Amino acid sequence: MAKNFEEDQRASADSEESAKESAATNEISFHAVMRSDSGSSSSSKPEAENDPVKGRTENKSTLPNFELIALVSAAEGAEKAKSAQPKNDKSEKDKLLDLAASKIADPKARELFKADVQEIENHVRDGRISAAEASATFAEVERLFNTESKVGVSAENRAILARQVLHNAAHPSSADQGPYDNCNVASPEVRLYHRNPASMAKLVADVALSGKYTATNGQAVDVSRSVQPADKAHLQVPAGDNKRSYASQIYHLVSINLALKDKFPGKNLEYAQQAATPDDNGSRVLDLSQKPPKEVYEINPDGSAVYESARVKDEKGRPALDANLQPVMTSPMSNPGLTIQDSFNTMEKITGKKEVGSCIAHYEQGGYATNWIWDKIGLSGHARRDERIPYFSNEAELKNLLNEAKDAKLFPILLQVNSGSGFLGKQVAEAAGKPLGGEGAGFGGGHVLCLKDYDPASGKIGVDNTWGDSRDKLGADRVSLKEVITISQTDTRLAAKAQEFNNNLQAAYKYWCRENKKTPGEHYPSPAVGKIWLQRYQRELQKALEDSSRYNDYPAFFY
Repeated sequence: MAKNFEEDQRASADSEESAKESAATNEISFHAVMRSDSGSSSSSKPEAENDPVKGRTENKSTLPNFELIALVSAAEGAEKAKSAQPKNDKSEKDKLLDLAASKIADPKARELFKADVQEIENHVRDGRISAAEASATFAEVERLFNTESKVGVSAENRAILARQVLHNAAHPSSADQGPYDNCNVASPEVRLYHRNPASMAKLVADVALSGKYTATNGQAVDVSRSVQPADKAHLQVPAGDNKRSYASQIYHLVSINLALKDKFPGKNLEYAQQAATPDDNGSRVLDLSQKPPKEVYEINPDGSAVYESARVKDEKGRPALDANLQPVMTSPMSNPGLTIQDSFNTMEKITGKKEVGSCIAHYEQGGYATNWIWDKIGLSGHARRDERIPYFSNEAELKNLLNEAKDAKLFPILLQVNSGSGFLGKQVAEAAGKPLGGEGAGFGGGHVLCLKDYDPASGKIGVDNTWGDSRDKLGADRVSLKEVITISQTDTRLAAKAQEFNNNLQAAYKYWCRENKKTPGEHYPSPAVGKIWLQRYQRELQKALEDSSRYNDYPAFFY
C-alpha cells in the first residue's frame, strides 16, 4: 500500500502543478519533523542526506517514517475534503419515508407503509431487534425501490416487494404458505423475519434485482427463471389470510434451492415456480441436466430422477385409490420433501449464525418412537439424531425446554407436529369440509409451525401457524402444554381410521369389479359411478355388521 501511495505521489507531481505545491508543503513539514526527531542540525550533514526528498533514491534508510507520515498527511487531506462535502444527516428511516412519498401513489398504502416503519421502530424500542438491524432492513427496502432490475422485475412489482418485505418485518406472523406444501420453509421464514429481517430483505432484494442469491457460506443459487409473481394474488399488501406473498415466493425459491444443493449434491436439480392456475400452484422440481429441462415426478435416494407418472401402491402392493375409486397417480413434484434439518441448514446459510435450539420435537416425530429412553442416555446409536434439536417426551420435559428457550431468548422456535392431531386435526377437518376418519381420513400428516412465545406463570404457549392468522393460537387463544404434546405426537387413532377408510376403498373397488365382471387393476368405474359404489358398499357393510347371521359373508369382498 505504501509503495502504491509513493508512486501515486510521483505521478501526481508530474501531471499537475497544484500537486507539486502540495508535495513541497509536505516535504517542508516532513523535514522539520525529521530534524526534530533526530536531534541534529541541518549543517551537520551533506544536503542530500539532510533533505529526505532529495536523498530519496540515494539513501532510503534515512526515512524510516516516510510512509507513515505521508499516509497521515493524505488522511488529513481526505478528511478535509470529506468535511467540505455536503452532509446527509438523514437516517435510513427518514430516507425511506421520503422515498415512499414519491414511490407509493395510493394514500392508504402510504399510511400502511408508515405504520410498518413505526412498528419496526417499536421492535427496536422493545429490544426485539437492534437499531442496526432495523436500519439495514430499511436500506435494503430502499434498494428495492431505487435499483433497476436486471431480470425484468418491473418498478411496480419491486415497489410491491418493498412494501411486502417491510410489512413482514413489522408483522412476521403475516408470512403464510398458502396452497403450497412448504411449511418447512414457511415457518423458518416467520422466524427469520422476527429475528433477522435485514437478512430477509437483502435476500429478496438480491433476487428481484439480479435473479441470484449468495448465502453467507458462499453457496449461490440462480432462480432467475422464477422471479416473476406466480399469481396476481401474490401482489396484495398485506397478502391476506393464508395467502402466499410475492416476497414469500422468492424466499421459498432460495431456501428450497439451497437445500437441494445439500440434499442431492452433484445433481442439477432446481425448484422452479411457474404460473399458477386454479388447479395447479405451478411449483415444480426440474432436472436441468436434461435438455430441455424435465419435470421430476420422484427423486430416488441416490438423487436420480423419475420423469413419468406412476401408480401409487399401498402397503400390500395394490393400486392406491382415491375417494371415487380412481387409481392415485403420481404428479410432478411440487416440493422435494425437505426435513427440518434442511431448514436448519438453510437458516444458518442465510444468517451466518448457528441455530441450535431453534427447533424442538417430540421423540415420536424425531424418529425415536421405539427406543427413545435408550436414546436419551446415549446408548441407542441412532444415526439420525441431530444435536441441534432438543427432544421431549412428556409435559415436564417440554416445560423445561420452553423455559430454557425463553431464558436464552430463542423464541420463536419451530415445532414438528402431526397435522391430524388435536386442534390441528380439527382445523384440517374444517378446511376439508369433512370429518377426519371419513373421506378426510388421509389429511393428517407432518407439519412444522412456530411456537411464538411462552408464559411460565400460566403455562400457555402462543402458536403461529403458517396456515393463516385465523388458525394461529395467540393472545387469549394460546394453548396449554398438554395441547402441544398432543399435536406433537403421532395420532394412532387417526392412523387407524385412515387405514380403515383405505381398506373400505379397496373393498368397494373389488365389490364393483366382481359385480360388473371387471378385472381389478385394469378397469375402473367413472368417478361418479365409483362414488356411488363406495356408498353402496358401505350400506352393504353396515347391513352385514348388523345381521350376525350374515357376518361371515362380508369378508368375501373385503381384503
